[in-house]
Amino acid sequence: MNIQTQFINPPIPKRHFDWCAVDADKFDDEGGPIGYGRTEQEAIAVLMGKLGAGCTEIANELVGRGFSNSEVAEIMEGEFV
Repeated sequence: MNIQTQFINPPIPKRHFDWCAVDADKFDDEGGPIGYGRTEQEAIAVLMGKLGAGCTEIANELVGRGFSNSEVAEIMEGEFV
């Protein structure tokens, strides 16, 4: 996976769409799966869930990106998918 993220911060009151994540290998001119979230790690987790990744794969990706174990645990306990 070649996950790329972007901070969008749209001008709406809800914060659920502040970050987006895409797999650059699967996203093209016609689109592809997009993960949105309040945080970067939440957007990544949503995207990976849409791509069929399990909890272990998601946790490993987030830890590999430098997020702390407590940040990963918070995301994995939340309802993000």
